Amino acid sequence: MKKFIPQFIYERYLLREYHGVFRAGSMFFDIPGFTGLTEVLMKNGKEGAENLSEIIDKIFIPIINIISKRSGFITTFAGDGATVIFPGKEGISSSLLASNEIIEYFKKNKLFSTKFGKFPISIKIGLSSGNVSWGILGIEDHKEFYFKGNAVEGCARSEQKCEKMEVIFDNNVLKEVKDFVKTEKIGNGYFKLKEIILKEKEVEEIKTVSLNKKIISKFIPDTVINYTQKGEFRDIVSVFVKFKDPGTFKKLNMYINEIIVKARKYGGYLNHIDFGDKGSNLLVFFGAPISYEDNILRASNFAKEILNMETSIGMTEGTVYSGIIGNERRCVYTCLGDVVNLSSRIVMKTIPGEIWIPESLSLKIKDNFETSSVGKIEFKGVSKPLSIFKLGEAHNIKNDDFFSGEMFGRIKELKFLNKFIKPIFKNKFSGITYVYGDAGIGKSRLIHEFTENLKPGIETCLMQSDGILKKSLNPFIYFLNDFFKTINAKTNEDKLKLFEDVFNNFLSGLKNISATEKEFFINELERTKSIIGSLIGLTWKDSLYEQLESKSRFNSTIFTLKNFFKALSLVKPVIIFLEDFHHIDDDSYRVFEILIRDISDYPISILVTSRFNDDGTKPVLKADDSIMKSEICLSRLEHESISNLINNQLMNRVNKALFSLILSKTEGN
Repeated sequence: MKKFIPQFIYERYLLREYHGVFRAGSMFFDIPGFTGLTEVLMKNGKEGAENLSEIIDKIFIPIINIISKRSGFITTFAGDGATVIFPGKEGISSSLLASNEIIEYFKKNKLFSTKFGKFPISIKIGLSSGNVSWGILGIEDHKEFYFKGNAVEGCARSEQKCEKMEVIFDNNVLKEVKDFVKTEKIGNGYFKLKEIILKEKEVEEIKTVSLNKKIISKFIPDTVINYTQKGEFRDIVSVFVKFKDPGTFKKLNMYINEIIVKARKYGGYLNHIDFGDKGSNLLVFFGAPISYEDNILRASNFAKEILNMETSIGMTEGTVYSGIIGNERRCVYTCLGDVVNLSSRIVMKTIPGEIWIPESLSLKIKDNFETSSVGKIEFKGVSKPLSIFKLGEAHNIKNDDFFSGEMFGRIKELKFLNKFIKPIFKNKFSGITYVYGDAGIGKSRLIHEFTENLKPGIETCLMQSDGILKKSLNPFIYFLNDFFKTINAKTNEDKLKLFEDVFNNFLSGLKNISATEKEFFINELERTKSIIGSLIGLTWKDSLYEQLESKSRFNSTIFTLKNFFKALSLVKPVIIFLEDFHHIDDDSYRVFEILIRDISDYPISILVTSRFNDDGTKPVLKADDSIMKSEICLSRLEHESISNLINNQLMNRVNKALFSLILSKTEGN
């Protein structure tokens, strides 16, 4: 098990200690030239990614080993740098000795060679010391951690005074080690390390401690824990959030809990929380480790939703290197490249309460959100000023209006789907149809087009699998929040009222039908009301749900959900749309297994969208042979449909050369 969290945090979590303060030496290192290297290799596809993975190992693994040998640990990786803590009374001397050893390594390894060129790499190291506050935050199944304080801020400020291949430290360090080092004063309160005359103690090799996967999965999603690739280039949206530190641990915990819930809602990955010299900030990725077809829209909605939480936000999109940096001593899943760096630089200039984006992103989001020009702004590391825009209000459209304009092709597929659901109009279960295809091939667009043209009087139940954390029963929770209109409830009282109103209307609808089994379902729904409510966070004192033991709760939930959909289908035919089946959690899979049994006389259709498994096989539900099963495998559009689509988008007929160029770049996707 890789050490995705510091050993310090792991041990405190086991001891049920969630926050505290200690004295430590601190280090911040930055690797100039690394981002440029990333951008060059990014242009060389898979082979470039493999080369970059090898160089990352050569750079970071020796650093991690040196730090670990000195009883230090990396708290946060920040692009091409990291913050390091050396706890205890020996922490300052340990940080000095580690810095010296790291500099010596880079003196011997100045140039990294690939078939795409030779790249000079160096390092800058800043040191400080003082108090370090730490904490473990989050909800039950998603934990985060942080380190902050004078030591964390101080080492980052020291690093800003550095030139390449220098170690700079402040007065906090000097007063502890002045008898053991030779220095050069470089400014008010800062010193350059010239020589260490401290007699070094023999250092014992620290053994790697095995970590429990169950504990690690509280902090890191299984998608990352089970990540086996060395690294890859992928398109992401980087959302850098600067926020006001609430002050107390309790308030900070409540604040981050809300961020976690909202990031999860939109499919984002909270990469880290950081308290450095640039203040309080956090970074959320959309598109890594899990990608959706509408990453930009998801990221924008997330950013808008947290804007009232005393934040300023910088948001960018593009291609990055993503993967695991480090080894068994300490590692992290992250994204590297100009895209991430630019979002961090934009947020530092963003006005509080606003979201700033570059012009390239503004053009991609303009159909969904208002944008307005902020002006041309200069940023560190960017050769010329960039046109920056403010993200405004969403246009008055529904989320499913993300698909605009005419759909081209897929006529056969639409006819197939319309034929598939015919049995529900005769009060029969029509079975399961799978729509398979790669990301971006048009699965969601096909389903959107199909639902837009359904006959009136059909209950469509959209369920979205959670690819980040695979939270238990997420597809059903997603649907129930939509069904009971509770997704945007601001208070628990609002949620309860909305739930009661919709639930009572549902029962009234059941009472008005002639089906013989309606009394059974009315009684069952009333009896299991607390189980349904529990899935969207509602509780009632002494309810059936609270009286059930853990195992009985899950079994009861399965059959409650089955009865719910059977009852729903008595009021009107039901089509269940299960999105991203390849991400489905185990508990939801089990519910579907039970749901599809013995419902032949209920007007229900189940339509599933999914990517292929990594080995090319197709994910399927375990179902009896008696259940009708069919599939659609989407491939690239035919040339005629692609030509019509291009002509429509460009509002002009394109020539063969331009058509061939677009086709080669998009691969028909």
